[in-house]
Amino acid sequence: MLCRTVALVAFATGCVVAGEPTDDTAERGRAKSLLPWTAFVDFNVSQGHNVGSHTGFGGWAWDFGMPAGTAVLAAHDGTVRAAKGDSVVGGCDAKFAEKANYVIVDQGNGYESLYLHLRGVVVPAGRKVKRGEIIGYSGETGWSCGAHLHFQIQRSPSGGGTTGWYNESIHDYFWDRGTAWDPEAGTSASSRNGTDGTARTHEEPHAHAHGELIDFHGGAGEAWDFAMQAASEY
Repeated sequence: MLCRTVALVAFATGCVVAGEPTDDTAERGRAKSLLPWTAFVDFNVSQGHNVGSHTGFGGWAWDFGMPAGTAVLAAHDGTVRAAKGDSVVGGCDAKFAEKANYVIVDQGNGYESLYLHLRGVVVPAGRKVKRGEIIGYSGETGWSCGAHLHFQIQRSPSGGGTTGWYNESIHDYFWDRGTAWDPEAGTSASSRNGTDGTARTHEEPHAHAHGELIDFHGGAGEAWDFAMQAASEY
């Protein structure tokens, strides 16, 4: 399980673990991810790390306040390890945990990305995808109190994770600004995905706009995390 208390220092509009380099993603064998939606579109970061329902395995997740039906793009190249898109059920209760639609894209290096609460999925397990490719559409299936995208980089089975769809998240970054960036809760995040992959080298004027902080899992905390772990075992 993840440490519940971390030392944070400010970096751009996000934060990084104190003392940890922000440019060693490649050295650690992880892909340089871009935000999982269309370039030059902004969405609010409604919940960040190790707060609210983002504890335990989901401690390093982000929630993006994304309207239902928004195209969700692969954050990096990889292979779809698992996908579920047949659910039309969701609600603000633990009983809905098993009903979540999701896509998991394996980087092939011990890490993978999880896209959760989708309305629809357009890629099957085994499909190779490129960064910027549409993999599904946002929604509120599963234990969700409103439409949003729950996103995290997590350990894959080859990296110490389980064969389920919900594994221990790790502290990772996005590279839409040209450098490692951890979008902070309450700010607006602007994507560079779906273009030629050239990351931003400067901040856009709206990059510091603040939005509403929402825990889309009803403030459930550890209960939500445990329910996700149990649901992913099926």
